[in-house]
Amino acid sequence: MIEDKQIDSIVDTVYPMRQAADAHRRVDTEQRVGAIVIAIADADVARDTRGPS
Repeated sequence: MIEDKQIDSIVDTVYPMRQAADAHRRVDTEQRVGAIVIAIADADVARDTRGPS
């Protein structure tokens, strides 16, 4: 289904590994719209994909 583009993944925010605690707090707030991703490598800045607040 993913390959057929019938399902899209929704990512709320991408956090670098050094901000894993912040990522967990975001999950705990239950305000997220999609998945919270913790980037293992090559990510020094958190990326917020929710758009303007």
